[in-house]
Amino acid sequence: MMATNNHPIRSLHVLPAAMVLCLLLLSACSKQNEWAFDQIESQHKEHSSSKLTFVPQDPYNGIYVDWVQTSDILKVYLTVNSTPIPPHQGEAKEAKVVFFIAGNNHTFIGYRFEGGQKILLDETATHLLNATLERGQNVTIALTGYRSTIHPKEFPQQIAKLYPTPKWKQMIDSYLFF
Repeated sequence: MMATNNHPIRSLHVLPAAMVLCLLLLSACSKQNEWAFDQIESQHKEHSSSKLTFVPQDPYNGIYVDWVQTSDILKVYLTVNSTPIPPHQGEAKEAKVVFFIAGNNHTFIGYRFEGGQKILLDETATHLLNATLERGQNVTIALTGYRSTIHPKEFPQQIAKLYPTPKWKQMIDSYLFF
């Protein structure tokens, strides 16, 4: 007769390990949310702001893209979490930014903040980025040592969060549909 080791207590020890393994596999396969939205409201409009963030899949080699709306000004920042982005041609306040769109590359010089991990895009780069995503095209952004691709699928719904419906329109809509 062959001895079996099917003691119910011993098989229970395997169950927690198997559950942990399954949870780890499921979380590794699940898609990370690519967008985050933050808003700070103040009694004074000039102190209110909204921020939409594209979160890269690779937080160490990817680029975070922040659309920041304050009053009537929209600014776009590129941020990295690892080593600083090198200055462009020795200019400490400049960094080279490249957009790859539909097989073409577009090069810009962004303002490089102290520490080298944050870049401010100029108006031309901001306009091209937004217009391209609104048209439904992918944009790959490259900085020296970093790269992220933004897929436009959710962009129109996400960017709309930065531009809430004006109060006057809310009042008219509530009056018409009351």
